[in-house]
Formats: sequence, C-alpha cells, structure tokens
Amino acid sequence: MVIAVCLLQAFETLRSGVWDIENVYSPSSAAAKALEVYRRQYPRAQVAAFGFKAFEVQPWMPQNPFDNYHDGAPRPSYIVWLPKSWSPRVNQSNWQRSLKERPDLILASAIDLGGRRYDLLPQACTAGYGVRQAFPGAMIWRGVAIEDQTLTMFERGRTNGCGG
Repeated sequence: MVIAVCLLQAFETLRSGVWDIENVYSPSSAAAKALEVYRRQYPRAQVAAFGFKAFEVQPWMPQNPFDNYHDGAPRPSYIVWLPKSWSPRVNQSNWQRSLKERPDLILASAIDLGGRRYDLLPQACTAGYGVRQAFPGAMIWRGVAIEDQTLTMFERGRTNGCGG
C-alpha cells in the first residue's frame, strides 16, 4: 500500500514538474521587464494598475511603477489593504475610472476580469486603448487551469486587439 501511494505521488510530482517547465504560472517577471522597457522608452508616461494581480510585478521592480497608486510615490510598493487605501477591486466603475483618467498604459490582471469581464476589451478599444502586450499564465490544479493569471498591457493610441 505504501509503495502504491509513493508511486502515485512520484507520478504527480513528475507531472507537475513537466507542467512547470513547459508553462507559466505567474507572468509577473516578464511583465515587469516589459514595464521597465516601457518606462525607459517613455519616462514621463502615466502607468496605471488595474486589479490586485497587477501588483505581482512589484517584487521585480525597484519601486512602485504605478502612477495611480499613492500618486506614483516610490513607496509603498505593495497593496495596503485599508478601507481608505487605493482600491484594487475589480468592478465596472473602477474600470471606467481607469479609462477616464487616460493613463498612457494600464496593466490589468485577467484573473480579476474573469467572470466579471464586462467586455473590458471593447470598452478599452472604445476609449482609445489597444493591447500592447499580454503575458499569459495560469494556476493549475489537478492538471486543469483553474485561474487565469494573465497580465495585459493596454496602451492608449493602439489598435491591437480592437479588430482594426
């Protein structure tokens, strides 16, 4: 019986390891690198975060890269979960506010959009944004992707992803 359990565990460990080699769980490192490149190209650009998973880039960056979080102050570079703090909540009004503020770039987390998507891409397109770059990732449980971890950069003035 013990041998059967050990073999089962070994199989699952091997399967998980192969998945980790071939897939991305968190795209935060790649998104942080792209965000740094963007900041170097456009040092005066306004960059906004939408959704709490956008903050996964923070450990890879020297300071807070988001202008809509604590007015762009370099610290704190993590979410402060206080009632009067910046809201990472994903809802229609926060998305509309992000678009109306007209930042040059919005880093949005797809996990937050899933199930509550509200057709955000068409709204972004209507507001003059397109997809600059998407960074796919997924949380896997028992071999099935259960949570979309994708981070998407929406850039003002782009048409990518907008059908034109």
